[in-house]
Amino acid sequence: MKKILWAIIIYLAANIANAEGAWVLWEGTTELGLPCEWKIVTAHPKYEQCIERHNRDFEIIKKTFENLGFKTRIISAETMVIEKVHSNTALGDVVITQKCLPDTIDPRK
Repeated sequence: MKKILWAIIIYLAANIANAEGAWVLWEGTTELGLPCEWKIVTAHPKYEQCIERHNRDFEIIKKTFENLGFKTRIISAETMVIEKVHSNTALGDVVITQKCLPDTIDPRK
């Protein structure tokens, strides 16, 4: 009986160790002072792939808003601020945050 129990424990431990979940790229946007709204951008099997997508997205967002006449500031590896430049625009400063998280973590909770 002990041998069967140990075999089951070893089998389960090996399967748990091999069961790697996905990495989810989340994006949160908010105007300063308002609650952040999170959405899923994409999912990847490896953390490095998720980070590569995040870096690509941030570069595209930065170029797009700068081409529209906005200033952008990267304030951390995960967070960018798009600053209101023109006083006649209704858009306030917008904060965009992207995080690569394991598929078991939901930043909305």
